[in-house]
This record gives sequence, structure tokens and C-alpha cells, in this order.
Amino acid sequence: MNLQLVIKHRVGVRMERLGADERPRFRVLSDHWEAALATLGDLSRTLDKAGVEHFVSDGTLLGLIRDAGFIPGDNDIDVKLPLEALTPDLVATLAGAGFVPFRQIFVQNRLVNVGVSRDSFHIDIAGLYCEDGTAFYDQPMLHSTGCFRNGFLTYAFPHTGRERFAVGGVRLWRPSAPERMLGAFYGPGWRVPVPVPRASGCPSTAWPTPTVPCASNSSGRR
Repeated sequence: MNLQLVIKHRVGVRMERLGADERPRFRVLSDHWEAALATLGDLSRTLDKAGVEHFVSDGTLLGLIRDAGFIPGDNDIDVKLPLEALTPDLVATLAGAGFVPFRQIFVQNRLVNVGVSRDSFHIDIAGLYCEDGTAFYDQPMLHSTGCFRNGFLTYAFPHTGRERFAVGGVRLWRPSAPERMLGAFYGPGWRVPVPVPRASGCPSTAWPTPTVPCASNSSGRR
């Protein structure tokens, strides 16, 4: 496999990914609920063994909290961890556990986001940092950068710590006070599904309108 530069959205930001003939085809999470949850559990155990703090976030957190499952039509698992832990060594550790990288996003030559695949499931792993680039452990707001439909987005949300929870017998990590994070990201109506088109063309009734403040704009967010 060979990750190649494919996008330079703005100065200092680039994305590298596998060529079209090498990129995996992903399964829809809700169509393979038990297998997707088992893959997420394996990832969490791998990160725990590596001593890396992490938690589920974004649409994955929304589905697990609101619906006790994955959002219909969603095809990626969202996980966040400290930016300083998102290193080439960690990527190699994940690859050794079967989580194969197919996409990486860099800001000012610093790895901030990596997409990995295992069992035909897409897992999006994003590094968390404060606006000034310092560690986030005692800070009220966190930032994360990801790749979305029409470009890159850096967004902010409250840091609430993390806590254990279990879904379908699988032990995972989530933000403490997850409702606060979901409210900050999706707004007060996050509990109510709203029909929105998906990038794949598959309609979803799962994503409320996002309201999270952006540090740098993109024209698409589910």
C-alpha cells in the first residue's frame, strides 16, 4: 500500500490516501451491528493496551447514546484521542492489530486524523488539541480536524472528561456528560432525528443540524 497526496485544501493542510484501486469498500454499520460493535471493541482494547486515552464521538456517540446503536446509513466509526498520541508509532501499532490505514490528514505537517479499516468497517480517528496547540486535559474546549464532504473542518466542543459504558456487552469509553457534548455539537434538538441527505446518496433520518462553532470552515457536515 502507498498513501499518496491527493488534496491540498489550504496552506498547511493536506490529505494522503490510498489510490482508488486500493481503497477498501465499507460496510454500513447498522446493517452489520454486531460485527461493527465487535470491531469497535477491539479497537478500544488495542488503544487501552497502548495506554492511549480515547472515546467514541460525533455520529457514533450520537447513535450509541440516543438509539443504543449505530445511526441508519452511517458508514464510519468516530473515535477521538489526544493529538500527541496520534503518532506514526500508534498508526503502526493499529496496523499490527489489523486496523489498516487508508487515509491521513496533516496540518502543518502534523498528523491530526487517520482513517483505518478493519473487517470492511471505516474508523475515523481524530486527534484532540486546544486552540493554542497545548494538551487538553485541563482545558474547557477541544478542537478536532476532519475531512468532510466538501473539504476540511476544524470544530470545537466542550471537554468533559471520559467515562466507561457498555453497549451490547462491549465496554467502551465515551465523554463524561455525553449529552453536553452532543448538545454543543448538534444543538438542543439532538435527540430528534432529522432527514438529511448523505454524501453517498443514501438518505438518513438520523442527523440533526450541527451547530458547533468552526475554527476553519467547510461547506459540508453531516
